[in-house]
Order: sequence, then C-alpha cells, then structure tokens
Amino acid sequence: MRVVGALPPTPTFVTNYAIYPFVGVIEPGFAWVMQHSEVAEVLELGRAVGRAPRRVVVLGVEGCAFELGDAVTPEVAAALDEVVAAALEELARNEEPCTSVR
Repeated sequence: MRVVGALPPTPTFVTNYAIYPFVGVIEPGFAWVMQHSEVAEVLELGRAVGRAPRRVVVLGVEGCAFELGDAVTPEVAAALDEVVAAALEELARNEEPCTSVR
C-alpha cells in the first residue's frame, strides 16, 4: 500500500488513544479486506476498560475503482448519498449524542 494523504490525529472517546487516519492506494494484485474481528477487538477493548459505547452503528460503502485519479463511480456516489442520509437519521434519533471527545 502507498500512502497518498493523511489527516491530523484524532482522539477516540472510548480510550483516548489517537487514531491517525490516512488514505492509501493498494497496488494491483492485492486487496484490502476488512476483518470483522478487528471491529470486535476494538469494541472489546472499550468494554475491558469500562468505556464501551452502549450502541454501535457501522455504515459503509464498498468502492470498485481505486486507481489514483479515478472519479467516484455513479454507483458509489449514490451509495454515499444513502449512507450520509442514514448517518444523519441515526444522529437525529440518538438519545445521547456525542458532543465532545475526551
């Protein structure tokens, strides 16, 4: 993978660890596959330190074109609109919104 951009570190609200988000390009012949166990391990860490969220909602879009400079496909653009709408609905119905990060 080749890193092509990065954002400033962001603290997590569960553990206050810093996340260093970045954008990378996966070279042809390789694939990135999210492992469900990774999500479970992060949530379990929060539970182990007594800071697990009551509820977790995961929203995502699976892309299909990953060459540097490729435009977002119409299918992904439509899916992003749906995910943003779903996220806004979820935030609106959340009884205890997260207003700060510790």
